Amino acid sequence: MAAASLYSVETKIIWAGKHFQRLEAEAQRYFQNNPGEVVMEQDLQTNRPVPSFRSKTPIPPEISLIVGDIVQNLRSSLDYLVRELVLAANNQPTDKEMFPICDSPKGFKDAVRRGQLAGVPGDAEAIIKSLQPYRDGQAGKANKLAILNELSNINKHRRVLLTELRPYNIPGTPMMRGGATFLNPAMFADFDAQVAVTTGEKVDVKADLVAFITFDEGFVRGLEVSTTLGELLRYVRLDVISQFVRFFKKRSLTAGTHQR
Repeated sequence: MAAASLYSVETKIIWAGKHFQRLEAEAQRYFQNNPGEVVMEQDLQTNRPVPSFRSKTPIPPEISLIVGDIVQNLRSSLDYLVRELVLAANNQPTDKEMFPICDSPKGFKDAVRRGQLAGVPGDAEAIIKSLQPYRDGQAGKANKLAILNELSNINKHRRVLLTELRPYNIPGTPMMRGGATFLNPAMFADFDAQVAVTTGEKVDVKADLVAFITFDEGFVRGLEVSTTLGELLRYVRLDVISQFVRFFKKRSLTAGTHQR
């Protein structure tokens, strides 16, 4: 029987991090092609012009596919962890082990009954239970494991994860520039124009618009993709996996050395 190790777990997380870097590069390439433009629209409530954003170029499918790769590698790392915990307890793995992510106590009990944690040390099972979304009352949008599980299920069982280009209006503030995330609105500049409203009056309109690639479904609909995935990477690596290091005799050489 193979010796228990966190090596395969950490390798999955490292690979997710490499996909994350590729995702940033693809997004920056997309933004460099000026996929949208600033337009003025009439606010029906105030009858005044407001800056808005019109998308011109669809987000390339490669971005959604890479997002799916990140999600699946992170989800797999948790399942790998359970198998290694079984080995660490000198038990024989089966084909039923997986890391349960449950939104109710009954769901967790059912997962245990189905053998998902069979052979896992009792202390390790207690940690897994403490991480369940239902434990903090945040089974939905605010719980990172719930988010990861939902994205994984969508990507694995239903379709490629959907994304969209969405603007964020920041009146009177400098435009956000640069950085290794999707918050790089290279196609936008400060918008300053005089626009005639329906009364014929001329008004000065100045605003900064920043474009984001966001999720378009699930708990994370409307949330910026790189920020969300970066936080999931950090959470799995630092807040979840780190709690199980003590169950292994030797920490693998890659532990703690990789960054997202």
